[in-house]
Amino acid sequence: MVSAGVAATVCGRIPPHVPSHLAVANIWTLATSQNFDVTWLTNATGDGTATTTYEIFRGDDLAAHAAAQQGLLDLNADPINPAHPTSIARIASVADPAAAVQQTLHLADDGGGLANVGKRGGSPCVRCIKARPVRAPSSPR
Repeated sequence: MVSAGVAATVCGRIPPHVPSHLAVANIWTLATSQNFDVTWLTNATGDGTATTTYEIFRGDDLAAHAAAQQGLLDLNADPINPAHPTSIARIASVADPAAAVQQTLHLADDGGGLANVGKRGGSPCVRCIKARPVRAPSSPR
């Protein structure tokens, strides 16, 4: 005897593409120490899963960046890695312009954002995220 089966969703969403043409300019002065100027090309709308926000992280531990990429760290915690607070930190969130044509986004160190972790060192990385839709509590998953 074989059961009738049940319809199910295996994967509800696919993450957005990784941002392309990421460039980091190292800006160093005696007054500000090391700061970065970060640029990247947006993901075009209609090119896979839509990107809603780009998050920029900086830290001094590549293993922490890898753990974050694998979903092993809570990126909303502050600090993200309590055992090693300077290993990874969110320094900015940039909204996606939702343009049909790719655009170059730019995050400059203007004394906020990147400068807040300037003494932590480490290279910045950019993460694309898509906001999850809000569901009513009674909606099936």
